Amino acid sequence: MFTRIADDYSLMLLNWAIKKTGSRAEGEDLAQEALCQILTFVKDQTQIDKLDNLIWKIAHYIWCNRLRKNKKDNNVISLSTYHGQYIIDEYDYIDEIAENEAIKDDLAKLRRRIADLSKSQRDIIIAYYLCSKPVDEIAKSFNISVSAVKWRLFDARKNIKERFDMDYNSSIYNPGKLFLAINGDKGPDPDTKRINESLARQNICLLCYGEGGKTIGELNNLTGIPKPYLEYDLEWLTDREFLLPVGKKYLTNFGIKSRRHFIDVKDIYVRNKELYYKKIIVYFHSHENDIREIGFYGCDFKWNKLLWSLLTLYLRYFSESGPLKTLKKYNSSNIGDLDLELHKDGGRYIINGFDQSDIHGVDVGKGGVLTEPVSEPEKWMKVNGVWCNTIGGASNEFDSSVQPELTTYWLGIYIFADHIPSLIKNTGRQKTWKIILKHLIRNDYSIDGFSAEEKELLDIAVKEYIIKKDGGKYYPQFTVFTYKQFVNLYSKIFEPLVQSVLPQTMELIKIFKNLNGRGLPRINCGYIERWTYFDVWDSGIKNFMFAADDGYLYMPENPEDGAALTLSFIC
Repeated sequence: MFTRIADDYSLMLLNWAIKKTGSRAEGEDLAQEALCQILTFVKDQTQIDKLDNLIWKIAHYIWCNRLRKNKKDNNVISLSTYHGQYIIDEYDYIDEIAENEAIKDDLAKLRRRIADLSKSQRDIIIAYYLCSKPVDEIAKSFNISVSAVKWRLFDARKNIKERFDMDYNSSIYNPGKLFLAINGDKGPDPDTKRINESLARQNICLLCYGEGGKTIGELNNLTGIPKPYLEYDLEWLTDREFLLPVGKKYLTNFGIKSRRHFIDVKDIYVRNKELYYKKIIVYFHSHENDIREIGFYGCDFKWNKLLWSLLTLYLRYFSESGPLKTLKKYNSSNIGDLDLELHKDGGRYIINGFDQSDIHGVDVGKGGVLTEPVSEPEKWMKVNGVWCNTIGGASNEFDSSVQPELTTYWLGIYIFADHIPSLIKNTGRQKTWKIILKHLIRNDYSIDGFSAEEKELLDIAVKEYIIKKDGGKYYPQFTVFTYKQFVNLYSKIFEPLVQSVLPQTMELIKIFKNLNGRGLPRINCGYIERWTYFDVWDSGIKNFMFAADDGYLYMPENPEDGAALTLSFIC
């Protein structure tokens, strides 16, 4: 106990004592006396319930005794005389200390806030509150009307209150967190990385988001960042077109989605689950035999594993279908698929901001309760694309007039969102993979005649669990299509499904356009169709989540076990 008190409270007692006495030397004497009395008292106690309270109560008594001695008062309380009967009681002295310190802090802030007022407001506040002068006397002193005095008092009080509110809600103490994602060609060194790595720039963009924007003075008050540093960041953010200067204010020049937005999107899909998802999943179940009869490699996989691949390919096809194509021509800059915004970093991309601040979390327990939440939501927190790579042929892989040399697909989702197979990442070796897969399927999964490079790729794939080795045979754990089989899948299975849910899709587009129209500032209205596209695209992700909840999907226990589930190769 002695060691704990000495280690935990010595420095606090010293700081307290110096503050009380105003002198380092006297403070050390007072702290030493208090600590000795505390240790003397503690050794006689068998049990202490509130150690903090006890220590500060004794320190308070020691300080009071010292004041009495200075006044030559002989009625000094001795801890040893009364054996602590006045020390242990129900009064919580810590609360008193905390309250007094809070009052002192508020008074110090009030003095600073009064000093920040304009001279005319400051003089009137001092005359009225500190000098206790009546309003009519103040009016005569400053040669203004009584109404003007009252107005300046009102305005000054308002300014002081606003600055107090700023102190308690300031981003200085609880900064937000912003993440910028990219859709398109990010280039070699995207500027978005400079924001994702800078908490200051993230908070500038968050604070400037909305109709009003912020001035440099307001940003200085809200962030505590000195103006010279702010000026540098504001100049860079403006030059790179992340901020738009409007008069003396700065407005964020891209859309930012909050957690509230994702809750709203999820709630919409939950409410439309029976009309939308159910129709899609029932369609797949009813066409299981038709799908297997296409004859692609993997058509004999267990249905709960094959569905991962089918839902991934359907999501890719759906994202290029008629209803969503119209949303890709964004109305702010007339941006099309192949005409993305050119940025100063050399990339052509669209910026999507995501507010990840803890302070901007959403309480779904009030007014926004999801009627049917997805189980284990923490495992579905991240989505990594649909990774698609087409070599040769048309820019759109669903244009059957020109056959591509090969196409690969993979969706990062669930617990394997970041477990990207090397087959997908290393596009330079996908032509070699085409040779490997054709040879395996045609030659009873034997590797006879394989080159050293081909064997090396297979060994990597075995370690990644996308190829299963059984004796001397190697079995792909993902679907492989010929181009003809792939055309049959999307023309005979996917396209009829897209048409069957077209009325529901158009209704979702209408709902999400309305949602985004309400949620976006006017300066960012070009994001309405852009966000609507992604919100409708998100139906494909919700299909996975609902299907998992309903028990239709095989659920991998680790990332390695899941990475091959959404992988497909067309050659």
